[in-house]
Amino acid sequence: MTFFRNSAPILIHVHVPRTAGTSLNQILRESFGKRHVELYFSDPQFVLPPEELDRIVASKAGVASISSHSIRVYRPWLAGRKALYISLLREPVDRFLSNMSFIRKHYRSLDPAHRRNCPPNAHELSVREIAAWCLARGGELNRLGNATHFLAGAQRVHGSHVREYEASLADFARRVLDGFFFVGLTERFEEGLRVLARRLHEHGHTLKLRPCRSNTSRDALGDCGWVRAEDPVGKQVLDYVAVDRPLYRYACARFSRELQQAQDV
Repeated sequence: MTFFRNSAPILIHVHVPRTAGTSLNQILRESFGKRHVELYFSDPQFVLPPEELDRIVASKAGVASISSHSIRVYRPWLAGRKALYISLLREPVDRFLSNMSFIRKHYRSLDPAHRRNCPPNAHELSVREIAAWCLARGGELNRLGNATHFLAGAQRVHGSHVREYEASLADFARRVLDGFFFVGLTERFEEGLRVLARRLHEHGHTLKLRPCRSNTSRDALGDCGWVRAEDPVGKQVLDYVAVDRPLYRYACARFSRELQQAQDV
């Protein structure tokens, strides 16, 4: 299929799970209405082929934005339109715990493919117990993994070369984000929206801003004092999220620069 490039960019939300992406989707829906498209699939491992994304963009005249968990290839142009990639990152431990509490809160309503990667009767377990089960078996972590692996489109590996592999992967993930139009922080969600709105306005898109946080699982979190190096499960959590710390530090530094640039204008 041949596409001719035009001047209307398309916003692509690379939705890293448990980062307030659902809240961002709500803003996009309210801002663009039917011109916002959400591509979510029952198979949590599914990766959307870039050719299929091209076809979807070409087939939906006037689409302004697309959100998905399944975009792992970041082409600069889609169906002849410049792609503006955006994403949110979250403090790694908080994101991990949010994932565990989401399982606890929504276990009975999860689809079968999702529940297969969760401990049985997860709604009756503590977040610590769910974390211990997942860390021991992979389980749910194979679906969401680390943000670094998610963005780099890679799978976790094991063995003697894990540290070298993850160091190179972190560098690759940073280079991926270097090409993104905007990278926000969950913890500074509304500040980020204002920066994003200002930048999108220069490209002909208008975001409707208002306080908005949805799909939270904080009420299912419970006491998290066990997340410390002295606790065996807590140490496993800290070890598991370590690969994401460099990427999160990068995102924080980038966000601070963009916020300062916005204030200087």
